[in-house]
Amino acid sequence: MTRLIDLLLTAISKRRSLGALLVVVLVGILTAIATFSDWRAVEEFENRSWDWRLRLTADANHADKNIKLIIVDQGTLDFFEQEYGITWPFPRDIYTYVIDFLTKAHAKGLAFDLLFTESSAQAVETDQQLANSSQGSLPVVHALTLERAGRQFSAEKFAQFSLKQRASEKQRGFAARYLAGRAAQEFVSTTLPIPELIEKAQGLGSVSAISDSDGIFRHYSVGGRIGSVPVLSLPFELYDLVEKPKQDFGIDDYLDQKAKLAIRLHGPSGTYKSFSLKDVAQSQQSLTEGQKPAISLDEFKDAWVILGVWAPGLLDLRPTPLEEKGKGVEYVAAVLDNILHRDFVKKLNLFKSFLLALSLLILAVSSVFFFSRASAQFGSVLIIGILFLSISLYLAQQAIWIPVFIPALAMFLSVLLSLGILFQVEGRQHRFVRGAFQYYVSKGVIDQIMSDPSRLSLGGEKRELTIFFSDIKGFTSISEKLDAVALVQLLNEYLTAMTDIILQSGGTVDKYVGDAVVAFWGAPLIVADHAVKGVQAAINCQQALERLREKLLKQFGVEVHTRIGLHTGTVSVGNFGSKTRFNYTMIGDAANLASRLEGVNKVFGTPILISNDTKLKMDAQIDCRKVADLRVVGKNEVVTVFQPKIDEPYFADSLHMSQYSEAIRLFCQGKLAESRLIFVELKADPVAQAYVKRIDQELDRADGEFSPVWNMTDK
Repeated sequence: MTRLIDLLLTAISKRRSLGALLVVVLVGILTAIATFSDWRAVEEFENRSWDWRLRLTADANHADKNIKLIIVDQGTLDFFEQEYGITWPFPRDIYTYVIDFLTKAHAKGLAFDLLFTESSAQAVETDQQLANSSQGSLPVVHALTLERAGRQFSAEKFAQFSLKQRASEKQRGFAARYLAGRAAQEFVSTTLPIPELIEKAQGLGSVSAISDSDGIFRHYSVGGRIGSVPVLSLPFELYDLVEKPKQDFGIDDYLDQKAKLAIRLHGPSGTYKSFSLKDVAQSQQSLTEGQKPAISLDEFKDAWVILGVWAPGLLDLRPTPLEEKGKGVEYVAAVLDNILHRDFVKKLNLFKSFLLALSLLILAVSSVFFFSRASAQFGSVLIIGILFLSISLYLAQQAIWIPVFIPALAMFLSVLLSLGILFQVEGRQHRFVRGAFQYYVSKGVIDQIMSDPSRLSLGGEKRELTIFFSDIKGFTSISEKLDAVALVQLLNEYLTAMTDIILQSGGTVDKYVGDAVVAFWGAPLIVADHAVKGVQAAINCQQALERLREKLLKQFGVEVHTRIGLHTGTVSVGNFGSKTRFNYTMIGDAANLASRLEGVNKVFGTPILISNDTKLKMDAQIDCRKVADLRVVGKNEVVTVFQPKIDEPYFADSLHMSQYSEAIRLFCQGKLAESRLIFVELKADPVAQAYVKRIDQELDRADGEFSPVWNMTDK
């Protein structure tokens, strides 16, 4: 097998097109499998890519202004309860006011996105009033649901409904226009409105809507059949009842491979003008009394009207790509808008989707294999990617959904595989360089040099890092006790132990300044949890030094302790220096603060101090306790510092930590005497003893002014 691979790589080195063909075949097979397999993960990633495009291209100005909404909102609920003592659900005669008002306004029609499945508990006779009103000159559609899960329902009511639907279908012939072929979905149960509405309603439409697998509503059903009974969805039923079209709608042109309609959303909630049910009912009452209505009849002239609910206790939620808490009635309005303008989103079929992905990966492979410079390879692949995304956005504006996830993944895999093959073919010299450089710079820097030699130039970038400064306690006195050879041996052993831990954690050692170590996490490679890695490395360094200390004491006769400060912030990081000699390092105020925190350890007797910015980035993954609010030398702003848990016994003592927290709280409130009483008892805690010393100084001050902030005077 090894021999075969060597022969293949040799052939590719002589003829690059052979390598390109190999990648196209391998990735093409994977792309075909992903395209034609019904994988949920692929579907969800693709759906999210469409959400992104839709959010960028949606334009509420394109929404049909003749679609109006009447909403049962909180104001409506409050009004009827306060004025008439009527609570939800309302007596059905209230809705007759809406029908009468829309009839006078010459609206196109009204659809109730509201189920009336039970007889009115407050006044049964109002059920008949609503039913009679629904039979007037205004086309009115009432709601039902279609379900795929079997459950019991009234056979008598279903028989009444079946006769009604068959009569409507015979009169209008809607099933042939909408429910033929792939659109003919089957359902096994239904939730029907009250018998009075089944008898009198001019149309009955389904309000069943099923979200995609991630809970987002992007698609809608035309309707379906329950047994042999055809049923349209609510917006299709309203459209067909009003327009009574004779020609075929051509629904197959818009259905995707799962026989669903992808809905084009023009905007979030508020895209379609809405009115409160209370205001519409009051306007009808004003007309009845010969008064001027609050809402002009012209508002609803030739309007397509949908009535739904949107109140805190009656939420009809439809999360959409444009908003997490979309209104169900707005979603139905968007479907109706798509019907009226024939602008449902069109998708490519599976075969065309595969050809698109194949074309993209061929372009990507060609860019890698037929350009020799890394900058040209990267630039061409980037241009292909940008053009593809731009085209996908343009087509989204035209309501065309081309797949993005699989083509992008195919492109990524093909580039990755192409670079891998080229690395094997041409990488021997690179591997030699890597082996030579690994002793001088971090692995991350080597990776960047090898991927892009142009990075070996002056310059930098802004990056958020977690920065580490350490220093040996009393190093001057240690150096005075040892001769030069012993001092170098001690430092080498100490720095080796610290460096190994930092590098193993993914950190970059910036420099050594005598006994001091400067390091950081988050560059040159981005590390998402750089704060956690940095603090854990600091803890590991202290624990390793604890194990090493006895050995160093026996060997050199000195006891080595180190102090560490960490801060997370934005700095400039890159290659800095002269044109002939430079280092990969960082520059910035955040680095200065980390250095200052290392020195603050002297005041509190702590082994490690971290800033609040670092603690927040750790997201409570490492236990810490607050030490103080302070100002470091050269800074005016207050920094809150914390001590991470290592092996100190008092961290495991819940009573100790509780007393410590209470003492800190009292200190911050200026209750110094009370705070001191607690701190004095915490004798084994160096931070507590530092507070005792500070409190004694404050109590001796003549001016009596106090601030809980510590002002550092030494670096």
